[in-house]
Amino acid sequence: MLCLLLVLFLLHRGYTLLTLVSYLLMLQLLTCFVFINASKLILKIKGQEVAAAGTRPAGSKTSGAGGAADVDAMTEYVSEATLQSLVPLVQSSINVLLCSAYDLIRCRDNTASLRAIGALLLLSVLGRIFDGVTCATLLLVAALSLPKLYLLNQAAVDSALLQLRAIAERVWLVVGTKVKDAGAAAAAKGASGNNKKKPE
Repeated sequence: MLCLLLVLFLLHRGYTLLTLVSYLLMLQLLTCFVFINASKLILKIKGQEVAAAGTRPAGSKTSGAGGAADVDAMTEYVSEATLQSLVPLVQSSINVLLCSAYDLIRCRDNTASLRAIGALLLLSVLGRIFDGVTCATLLLVAALSLPKLYLLNQAAVDSALLQLRAIAERVWLVVGTKVKDAGAAAAAKGASGNNKKKPE
């Protein structure tokens, strides 16, 4: 959590995401380089055997005792069975995502389409007010705080949401009625105009 807040702070200070990721990976590799080579030097001083550079210790594909030496000897970290077990989950998730996107594009559910349009409109407004880093910070704070606040005030929040839903349904009914009446009036006007243009 603290690392994520630090990353967001550095991004807000003007560091680009590419620069920040490069720095973090460089520090990680530099720390490993210094630690491992210092450990090998200490082992050489003590007279213990050290594996040659660029070689892996002899071992099997699967882990045995689970120690660090056993992990170093592994040549296969993800088994085929593990990947095969994930295939149905990934396939179903992708299919659900694509079906939902296609349904939104085809407007098969007007309520879902209007919700998506409203969410995109809200994101566009937030994007004009705040930059990307500030939006990410706000989303992080909301994700960490809103569930707890909802649990503490669940009854009041549910009641307010029901009232808002009732208001939205009434507005939608009024708008739909007016649009339907306007369409019927336009159709009647067009029909009367066509009747007047018919030759006697």
